[in-house]
Amino acid sequence: VKYHGYYIYVEENPAAVSVAETLEGEIALETLRYNHHSMKGDLVAKRKMLVLMADWIEPKEKELAEVDKRLKTNLFSNLNNFNIRHNNSDKTAHLTEAELEEIYDDTYQLWLLAVLTLDNRERQKKYEEMRKSGNT
Repeated sequence: VKYHGYYIYVEENPAAVSVAETLEGEIALETLRYNHHSMKGDLVAKRKMLVLMADWIEPKEKELAEVDKRLKTNLFSNLNNFNIRHNNSDKTAHLTEAELEEIYDDTYQLWLLAVLTLDNRERQKKYEEMRKSGNT
Protein backbone atom coordinates (compact mmCIF):
# COMPACT_ATOMS: atom_id res chain seq x y z
CA VAL A 1 0.00 0.00 0.00
CA LYS A 2 1.37 3.41 -0.89
CA TYR A 3 0.54 6.23 1.53
CA HIS A 4 1.88 9.80 1.30
CA GLY A 5 4.77 8.65 -0.84
CA TYR A 6 5.71 5.76 1.45
CA TYR A 7 5.17 2.08 0.99
CA ILE A 8 3.52 0.41 3.95
CA TYR A 9 3.76 -3.35 4.12
CA VAL A 10 0.66 -4.89 5.57
CA GLU A 11 0.81 -8.37 7.04
CA GLU A 12 -1.68 -10.76 5.51
CA ASN A 13 -2.67 -11.95 8.98
CA PRO A 14 -2.44 -9.13 11.56
CA ALA A 15 -3.44 -11.56 14.34
CA ALA A 16 -0.25 -13.54 13.70
CA VAL A 17 1.87 -10.41 14.14
CA SER A 18 -0.02 -9.45 17.30
CA VAL A 19 0.48 -12.91 18.76
CA ALA A 20 4.15 -13.06 17.79
CA GLU A 21 4.70 -9.77 19.59
CA THR A 22 3.41 -11.31 22.84
CA LEU A 23 5.66 -14.37 22.56
CA GLU A 24 9.40 -15.00 22.59
CA GLY A 25 11.87 -17.25 20.84
CA GLU A 26 11.02 -20.12 18.56
CA ILE A 27 7.27 -20.01 19.17
CA ALA A 28 7.13 -16.37 18.05
CA LEU A 29 9.05 -17.17 14.86
CA GLU A 30 6.94 -20.23 14.09
CA THR A 31 3.79 -18.16 14.60
CA LEU A 32 4.89 -15.89 11.77
CA ARG A 33 6.39 -18.64 9.64
CA TYR A 34 3.16 -20.64 9.56
CA ASN A 35 1.56 -17.90 7.44
CA HIS A 36 4.34 -17.66 4.88
CA HIS A 37 3.29 -18.52 1.32
CA SER A 38 6.07 -21.11 1.10
CA MET A 39 4.20 -23.20 3.70
CA LYS A 40 1.20 -23.74 1.42
CA GLY A 41 0.70 -27.47 1.01
CA ASP A 42 3.45 -28.47 3.46
CA LEU A 43 1.34 -30.50 5.88
CA VAL A 44 4.36 -32.05 7.60
CA ALA A 45 5.83 -28.66 8.50
CA LYS A 46 2.44 -27.25 9.49
CA ARG A 47 1.80 -30.23 11.73
CA LYS A 48 5.16 -29.76 13.46
CA MET A 49 4.40 -26.11 14.07
CA LEU A 50 0.96 -26.95 15.44
CA VAL A 51 2.52 -29.47 17.82
CA LEU A 52 4.86 -26.75 19.09
CA MET A 53 1.90 -24.41 19.51
CA ALA A 54 -0.09 -27.11 21.29
CA ASP A 55 2.77 -27.71 23.70
CA TRP A 56 2.91 -23.99 24.42
CA ILE A 57 -0.80 -23.62 25.15
CA GLU A 58 -1.44 -26.89 26.97
CA PRO A 59 -0.37 -25.54 30.40
CA LYS A 60 -2.86 -22.70 29.86
CA GLU A 61 -5.80 -24.98 28.98
CA LYS A 62 -7.67 -24.46 32.27
CA GLU A 63 -7.24 -20.70 32.13
CA LEU A 64 -8.50 -20.62 28.54
CA ALA A 65 -11.54 -22.67 29.54
CA GLU A 66 -12.35 -20.11 32.23
CA VAL A 67 -12.30 -17.31 29.67
CA ASP A 68 -13.81 -19.03 26.62
CA LYS A 69 -14.87 -22.63 27.03
CA ARG A 70 -16.07 -23.03 23.43
CA LEU A 71 -12.76 -21.78 22.03
CA LYS A 72 -10.83 -24.11 24.35
CA THR A 73 -12.99 -27.09 23.37
CA ASN A 74 -12.69 -26.48 19.63
CA LEU A 75 -8.96 -25.82 19.75
CA PHE A 76 -8.04 -28.84 21.84
CA SER A 77 -10.44 -31.08 19.92
CA ASN A 78 -8.65 -30.18 16.68
CA LEU A 79 -5.21 -30.57 18.25
CA ASN A 80 -6.08 -34.00 19.60
CA ASN A 81 -8.22 -35.46 16.83
CA PHE A 82 -6.72 -34.54 13.47
CA ASN A 83 -3.39 -36.32 13.64
CA ILE A 84 -1.65 -33.29 15.10
CA ARG A 85 -0.67 -34.26 18.63
CA HIS A 86 -1.64 -37.90 18.55
CA ASN A 87 -1.04 -40.53 15.92
CA ASN A 88 -4.66 -40.90 14.91
CA SER A 89 -4.38 -40.74 11.13
CA ASP A 90 -7.26 -43.23 10.98
CA LYS A 91 -9.52 -40.25 11.82
CA THR A 92 -8.17 -38.22 8.90
CA ALA A 93 -7.81 -40.96 6.27
CA HIS A 94 -11.06 -39.92 4.59
CA LEU A 95 -9.88 -36.31 4.16
CA THR A 96 -8.10 -34.96 1.11
CA GLU A 97 -4.83 -33.11 1.67
CA ALA A 98 -6.63 -29.85 0.92
CA GLU A 99 -9.29 -30.60 3.53
CA LEU A 100 -6.68 -31.53 6.11
CA GLU A 101 -4.71 -28.38 5.35
CA GLU A 102 -7.86 -26.34 5.86
CA ILE A 103 -8.35 -27.98 9.27
CA TYR A 104 -4.72 -27.28 10.16
CA ASP A 105 -5.11 -23.65 9.08
CA ASP A 106 -8.34 -23.31 11.07
CA THR A 107 -6.59 -24.82 14.09
CA TYR A 108 -3.81 -22.26 13.70
CA GLN A 109 -6.41 -19.48 13.64
CA LEU A 110 -8.06 -20.88 16.77
CA TRP A 111 -4.65 -20.98 18.45
CA LEU A 112 -3.99 -17.34 17.52
CA LEU A 113 -7.35 -16.36 18.96
CA ALA A 114 -6.65 -18.32 22.14
CA VAL A 115 -3.29 -16.60 22.65
CA LEU A 116 -4.85 -13.17 22.10
CA THR A 117 -7.71 -14.07 24.46
CA LEU A 118 -5.27 -15.08 27.19
CA ASP A 119 -3.17 -11.96 26.61
CA ASN A 120 -6.26 -9.78 26.87
CA ARG A 121 -7.25 -11.48 30.11
CA GLU A 122 -3.97 -10.38 31.66
CA ARG A 123 -4.56 -6.83 30.42
CA GLN A 124 -8.06 -6.82 31.90
CA LYS A 125 -6.76 -8.06 35.26
CA LYS A 126 -4.22 -5.24 35.33
CA TYR A 127 -6.85 -2.55 34.87
CA GLU A 128 -9.32 -4.19 37.23
CA GLU A 129 -6.62 -4.08 39.90
CA MET A 130 -5.92 -0.43 39.12
CA ARG A 131 -9.61 0.42 39.49
CA LYS A 132 -9.86 -1.50 42.76
CA SER A 133 -6.87 0.32 44.21
CA GLY A 134 -8.22 3.72 43.13
CA ASN A 135 -5.41 4.44 40.68
CA THR A 136 -7.73 5.29 37.78
